[in-house]
Amino acid sequence: MNLKSTAAFRSTMETPITLGISLYCDHKWRSHKLASLLSHVAVGVPYQRAKQCITQIAKGIKENMEKHNGNYIPPGLHRQQRLRFSLDNIDAQVDTSDGRSMQQLWLCTKENQI
Repeated sequence: MNLKSTAAFRSTMETPITLGISLYCDHKWRSHKLASLLSHVAVGVPYQRAKQCITQIAKGIKENMEKHNGNYIPPGLHRQQRLRFSLDNIDAQVDTSDGRSMQQLWLCTKENQI
């Protein structure tokens, strides 16, 4: 079967899931071949589109940090505005080479204002 002959029948619409799959695969494996394959079977976006999104995200973060003296402040957080959130930590003893290290995870979630 000629793959080029089926090109007209494939869906090429970009959705959050196709973009997310491509971004995850690029982060995990950094494979141009895998990105092209995912795009060809309509499961991902083209490699260049994934790289464009990564660049846009990086530029947005850099601009935010420049605006806030090197700190990243998530959009939507404003001074003198109440913020409802919850905070929790998880302490897990982790087997490490020295047997003494501990891993901590902090989870912070913002709740919508009512």
